[in-house]
Amino acid sequence: CIWNGFTITDERSKTINFSDPYMKNELIFIVTGDSDIKAVRELKGKKVGVQSGSTAEDVLKKSDIYPDITMITYDTALLAMEKLDQKEVDTALVDSVVAYYILSDNGTRHFILPDSLSEEEYGIGFRKDDQALRDKVQTIISEMKADGTLGKISKKWFGSDITTVK
Repeated sequence: CIWNGFTITDERSKTINFSDPYMKNELIFIVTGDSDIKAVRELKGKKVGVQSGSTAEDVLKKSDIYPDITMITYDTALLAMEKLDQKEVDTALVDSVVAYYILSDNGTRHFILPDSLSEEEYGIGFRKDDQALRDKVQTIISEMKADGTLGKISKKWFGSDITTVK
């Protein structure tokens, strides 16, 4: 299975058997604490770091601001955030879940711009013909939600229960 911030999309669903969504995510712009950028509309002429091959890259390419920015891709969202701190880009467009985790642990001051480009849901991906495995994993996750285990794990890593499992 694929289980790491894997966004459920119509296109992916054609070839992947997804679990029910387990977490919501937004694509958010992060700036350093000393940045003069306060809104997405102020990104004209700026360098935006994104993870290569991510939904953030896809969404940014389809956005209204794309013609006015310079997109720079990196192998990981963490690297995009590092390049932001090194002032190689003006902002990084990353998953909110990833950003909150990185920012909670790095001790530097950052701001999240008030506008996001997209909201999405994460799921676990299985091969189309692995319905039994998908159903078994879904059952276990639902049980973990019911008994509080999922919430405890989420609180440990993200500070609150950000899961959406029913």
